[in-house]
Amino acid sequence: MQNLWDTAKAVLGGKFIAINAYTKKVERFQINNLMMHLKELKKQEQTKHTISRKKKKITAEPNATETKKKCKESTR
Repeated sequence: MQNLWDTAKAVLGGKFIAINAYTKKVERFQINNLMMHLKELKKQEQTKHTISRKKKKITAEPNATETKKKCKESTR
């Protein structure tokens, strides 16, 4: 009877170790996926801000040139 118990403990211990290893592997995979997704979102956000700043600069430039023209006209 003791032999059967020892065998069962060894088998169950091995199964427990295998399940634990699998669980950790899945967790690492999910964390890596989320980290890569987060990096991609950060990159998109930076690109969006860069484009936004460029648009602001482009829209601000005509106003600046118009102001300069008005100043020149008013000084004449």
